[in-house]
Amino acid sequence: MGRFSDKTAITTPADGDILPITDISDSSNDKKITMAQIKTFSATDISGKQNLITSPTNNHIVTTDGSGQSKDSGITSTSVTAQGNTFNGNSQLVQLNSSGQYPALDGSLITNTAGALKTEALGTITSGITLKDGYVSTAHVNGTLAITLPTSLASGVENVCVFDFSTASSSQPTIVTGGTLRWSNRNAEQAPAFYTTVSGARNILTFKTHDGGTNWEAEYSTFGLITSAFTRPDLTSNATMGVSDFAVRTNKTETYPLWQAFDNNGGTYCYLQGGTLNIGNIDMYASSPWLPSVFTITSVGADTMITGGNIYSSNDDSTYISQGVFTTSVDGGTNGTITVPSDGNYYKYWRINYTSMSSSYGPQLYNITFTATKVG
Repeated sequence: MGRFSDKTAITTPADGDILPITDISDSSNDKKITMAQIKTFSATDISGKQNLITSPTNNHIVTTDGSGQSKDSGITSTSVTAQGNTFNGNSQLVQLNSSGQYPALDGSLITNTAGALKTEALGTITSGITLKDGYVSTAHVNGTLAITLPTSLASGVENVCVFDFSTASSSQPTIVTGGTLRWSNRNAEQAPAFYTTVSGARNILTFKTHDGGTNWEAEYSTFGLITSAFTRPDLTSNATMGVSDFAVRTNKTETYPLWQAFDNNGGTYCYLQGGTLNIGNIDMYASSPWLPSVFTITSVGADTMITGGNIYSSNDDSTYISQGVFTTSVDGGTNGTITVPSDGNYYKYWRINYTSMSSSYGPQLYNITFTATKVG
């Protein structure tokens, strides 16, 4: 390319003039740029005129600063999205509040997205209800009633509804659906045999469908029911039912008091009335609701062992719930084991209602222990 040194011949173009440049694609010397073909302008002439480029088209030039950022129309690295910069600070690309949080928006027209569930508080319910898609429905169930799963749902998306409840009856509520209900593998794919009635504990039923309600998956869990191992306290005297931390009681005449079967003393035992009226109750109370799985009995002799009966439970010492029938597994001597039938709920009162003995003698028992858990 040819050189030039006489810059005094370069005149200042007017606004809108084009800088004419000949074809310089050929680097041979026969293609030269002459002084007449070049026009330029000084810094004085362009001062304050950076904003003259308003709608540049392809191949136009935009002025930049020393870091390569545009100087035109106030465009800076903090006002545009560019690779490598912080593209979404407060009040930039997505409008945020002063704490960097999303503002409250109306998202009612947004569909097919998984979002937070809404909550509806139903209070105490005594009749059946239909759950709502996208809601956690909270309630106290009091009575015989059913909950119905929602219908007319969109297919191909996840629909969720949750029933969060306490209940006065371990068998309520029941569930109604027009589709197929399958229980989660977390529940061993089986419906719950009972619901907890412990005060302060919640039953949680979660229902999900992806095909508009033709097939539902259900999962049962509890909340607020923290349990621990319950070791039988050793009694040194008769305690008071409903008042002490642990106490026992019988409806039979006590030749030797019942509490001596709970004193962890191999030299003492209880002796309850026998004969033709050889049916009675052994009641046990704990201040925290508890759930026994096994009672272990040591009798004075093979002929003074409890051999069968019923298990009952209560939380108020007034209404007792039948948990089922038991038969004592006896080792052929003086040691017997009762596997406790139960609905899985925790109660303050548990009753061994014995209806059969190994002889006409009344129970003569060195020791009654249990394997159990308690709330708390």
